[in-house]
Amino acid sequence: MGYFSDLMIDMQERPADFKLAEHLDLTIHELDELVYDIEEDESSDGLLYNYRVEFDIENSNPEILKK
Repeated sequence: MGYFSDLMIDMQERPADFKLAEHLDLTIHELDELVYDIEEDESSDGLLYNYRVEFDIENSNPEILKK
């Protein structure tokens, strides 16, 4: 398959990743070079306050992290 076919398949299989990349002003390929976890901040009774992205700075591309 070609590049655009692969990209369309990725967009359908990983919509949250594409949204995160867009929000961080990165390409999906740049996001793929980062090691990260998405954490939830919530109250003791389960009320969700926000999501937090935590990057593993030792195992991620430093040039992309600068962005």
